[in-house]
Amino acid sequence: MLRHASGTVERLEIGGYPLGIAKGARCQCGTTTLEANDLLPIFTDGLVEAENEREYEYGEPRMMEFFQAPRDLPRKPSKG
Repeated sequence: MLRHASGTVERLEIGGYPLGIAKGARCQCGTTTLEANDLLPIFTDGLVEAENEREYEYGEPRMMEFFQAPRDLPRKPSKG
């Protein structure tokens, strides 16, 4: 998934098995361009499969909605 600075979210479809699942697994490679203020979240399936107390999964649609929401992200790293 890639969230562009404009707020649009692109689902990155090319790939394969998650790393470490299958020895010798092959995956497809793709390319995209990251622009200033784009957001490339890195996550595991544990995020979308997390359950609440009623055993409802967080789910991919909800995750996509979260990343589509407007954000006021810092433009530069803060000096610490």
